[in-house]
Amino acid sequence: EQRRFYYRAHRWSRIASVALPLPILVLGGLGSWAPDTAPAALVLLVLFYGSNHRFLRYCRKRLGWRFFFKAFLFHFTEMLWASFCVASSLIRRG
Repeated sequence: EQRRFYYRAHRWSRIASVALPLPILVLGGLGSWAPDTAPAALVLLVLFYGSNHRFLRYCRKRLGWRFFFKAFLFHFTEMLWASFCVASSLIRRG
């Protein structure tokens, strides 16, 4: 069971899920000052969705579109928090 968890936790999709939310927010925020960054934020958002599409599709099939959007926002926020935690631990390590 631990081996299965290890393999799921270290998939490329999981790593991308943690790495993408912060750049998405930064590029999206810069989009109001530099409109040419908005397409990059959209591309990264599509990549974030693509790395989590199985989970999100399950949410949509199980409880509908409204739950899908709630799950997407929650998962994005969760992965954003995880990226802050990773960055913080890397900064503290030196």
